[in-house]
Amino acid sequence: MTATVTLRPPSAADILALWERGQGRSAPARALLLLGYARPQWSAAQLRAATIGQCEAALLELRERTFGPRMNVVGSCPSCGAMLEFTCDTRALVLPPCPSVAPETEAAQHETVAHGQRVAFRLPTMGDLLALGGDDGGDDGPTAATASALTLVSRCLVGVCDENGEPLPATALSAEIETALAQRIAELDPGADVIFAVSCIDCGAPWQPALDMGGFLWRELSALARRLLHEVHLLASRYGWTEREILSLGARRRQAYLEGAWA
Repeated sequence: MTATVTLRPPSAADILALWERGQGRSAPARALLLLGYARPQWSAAQLRAATIGQCEAALLELRERTFGPRMNVVGSCPSCGAMLEFTCDTRALVLPPCPSVAPETEAAQHETVAHGQRVAFRLPTMGDLLALGGDDGGDDGPTAATASALTLVSRCLVGVCDENGEPLPATALSAEIETALAQRIAELDPGADVIFAVSCIDCGAPWQPALDMGGFLWRELSALARRLLHEVHLLASRYGWTEREILSLGARRRQAYLEGAWA
């Protein structure tokens, strides 16, 4: 049993450290970096063994602690192509709570039966996403929303057999059983898909965009890190303070000094 650790909001120094460590990494590697901050009690092996849903829930919590519950989301309507911006409250998102007990490094095995085939499988993990995305893919690495679903699911197969228990090669999976397997994985790890229900203001078409929490949070943290670097530059140039001294100030005091310095 792992003791519950209260998640603390990242300090200005923490944000710059995370931003610096994440440069040049793939999207899954950045999500894993943020997960490590959100769950410092988990070992490296446990972080990689976390399911995608566990990661999404933890990063949603980290996002709320850092920026609050209000989120501004931008997307393109799949029906008419209009760019839309909508605001949501993260507290309204229905996500299974991220467990306080760290994930086991030995993944649990599950089973589904459909169309005369029996498939044993485990849930996709952050380690799977990291393996698919590598650790040097920059902003283009696959995430929970963009990684190939079939490639990801194929990594999670433990065994396949027919209705008589005779082993089958993984390539024998029918399209129907692949669909059933994907649906079963979604049922077992529902937090992996953060979906909004909205309507396009231009054409009125209903739309359910999916949110990649790791990518969304990383973009927000990157923007904040760049603002902090700009503040450090201005205050260091004006007062001769070190980065550590400037970052130790609260956000309101830094802003007050910035306003006073150039008044």
